[in-house]
Amino acid sequence: MASLTDKAPKFDGSEEVTYWLSSMKRYFKRCQIEDSHLQREVLIGSLTGVAKEWFNALTYVECDQDDINEICEAINIRFGTTRIQKLRKFDALK
Repeated sequence: MASLTDKAPKFDGSEEVTYWLSSMKRYFKRCQIEDSHLQREVLIGSLTGVAKEWFNALTYVECDQDDINEICEAINIRFGTTRIQKLRKFDALK
């Protein structure tokens, strides 16, 4: 399993989250990782930096950490503002 995690796309919270989640789905398909438990382990193992710290601080009340869909939703909520949305917010502040 370590080699699956090592080769998976990494996410530290600064990348575009929707792009990373799409990359992970393609990685699962390419590596024929169909088991949701293994997908969850690889996904969690691919978190680094701020994203890993954030995830490790989550409680089961905030996110069912046994459900890959809830994990993806929580990651998307936390890190999902797109660059375009950020630029629009920045322009609105001017």
